[in-house]
Amino acid sequence: MVDQRQYEQQLKEIAEKIDLLADDHDPDCIEQTARRLEKLQYAPPVPVQIETFLRLNKRALQAEADKISRLNDSLENKSEQFIFEQNIQSINILLYYYKKLQLLRDDDPESWDEIDELYVHD
Repeated sequence: MVDQRQYEQQLKEIAEKIDLLADDHDPDCIEQTARRLEKLQYAPPVPVQIETFLRLNKRALQAEADKISRLNDSLENKSEQFIFEQNIQSINILLYYYKKLQLLRDDDPESWDEIDELYVHD
């Protein structure tokens, strides 16, 4: 069970993880990777529009996490605990796939092999 204090602590820990991420991809690299993934119709289960996600940088990632952390209107009739847990799960999913996206931007062969396996050879 997650209460307000625990929720805020978890959000702080996620923000610290985001802060530790490298943010060294230039705009051309970000755009090239995004276009390559769009051609494959890459669609990770992230809680933001895919076009936005593919072009996120670290600052925009934190802004999306902050936006998710404030979501509760769409979950009316749900307990505060449920909302907190859903928001934390959504932010963690976003962070997980952002880290994978960074590897793709780094042109990591194993990461691209995984994408090819899922989206090209299927």
